[in-house]
Amino acid sequence: MAKFISRGWQWREYEGKHREDEIQIRSKQSVVDAITEYAQIGRTAFLKKYGFRKSTSKKRRVISYEGRYYDLRPIFAVAFRNDHGVLLTPQAMRRWAMSELEFNLWGLGFHLATVTDRTSR
Repeated sequence: MAKFISRGWQWREYEGKHREDEIQIRSKQSVVDAITEYAQIGRTAFLKKYGFRKSTSKKRRVISYEGRYYDLRPIFAVAFRNDHGVLLTPQAMRRWAMSELEFNLWGLGFHLATVTDRTSR
């Protein structure tokens, strides 16, 4: 089983299939489950539960799902946990470019958007 070390990062044996420079969610249902949890407990509670902070940027990348917006990085981290059993911390999420995360989610059929603070609430 992989283990994440948050002060840097290191992957150990990951079911023999994972390299340390790859990150991928394979199941659309993993993302839907993360979105469902986010919607049930709310943005603030979801971010706090998984150690993320609200974006300080005026614009942020989100997943658009069923007419609502969800923070991309926290959803990706929790969906990765749902898919692989390993939660990516906010520090780990900085390791990968946003485009890599977006490409994976787009490949699973999700729509992505950029929103300003006013439209994100």
